[in-house]
Amino acid sequence: MMNNTKENELIPDYSTAIEVRNLTKTYINGSEILTVLNSVNFTLKRGSSVVIMGKSGCGKSTFLHMVGGLDSVDSGTIFAAGRRIDSLNSDKLTQFRKNHIGFIFQMHYLLEDFTALENLIVTSMIHGSQKRDAKESALSLMKDVGLLNKINNYPGQLSGGERQRAAIARALINDPDIILADEPTGNLDEENSRIIEDLLFGLVKKYQKSLILVTHDSYISKLANETLILQKGVFKGQV
Repeated sequence: MMNNTKENELIPDYSTAIEVRNLTKTYINGSEILTVLNSVNFTLKRGSSVVIMGKSGCGKSTFLHMVGGLDSVDSGTIFAAGRRIDSLNSDKLTQFRKNHIGFIFQMHYLLEDFTALENLIVTSMIHGSQKRDAKESALSLMKDVGLLNKINNYPGQLSGGERQRAAIARALINDPDIILADEPTGNLDEENSRIIEDLLFGLVKKYQKSLILVTHDSYISKLANETLILQKGVFKGQV
């Protein structure tokens, strides 16, 4: 990773959840160099939501993974949750993600050997919560996502929509500053997609989180504060 300034450099504007400056990412495919992000700039204000759209393979997920500390940068800087993260080492990035980021993916990634409630409790306890506090928070979130009657069900006993609701609750359990969602309704039918999308944006607003969501679904753009198109490595502006 690049390390052009001090590791603990803080983001200049505390009304900003994420600020990206001149971010570039390339991949080598045989003799060809593919530029998926070309000196990209981006700002997410605290408490706001941005939807990123674009064709498959355009770099949407790559961008999301980079601002969430899951992928390294070639050049540029990323400020998130009050600090610069592109220069952090692996251990500090892990700690950063645990404290500040809630991820929701297309696949739910729930632990199959744990009930829906236990998936949340375990996540909270890994973060350092006592079991009683973790259970209390988990029950509150399961109520928020409408799964109080399914807390003892294992993931295999839940529908696709229910699993994604549990995944949303898990993303919120550690009270992160930022929620990053990568095609969270990509495996759902239209009816369940609308339920999950409305639920996610409602909870983001309720708990005053900042959200970046990448998707192909144009309906979601109606729910966000801003929608951007990623095309040929750069953002093409609002929709």
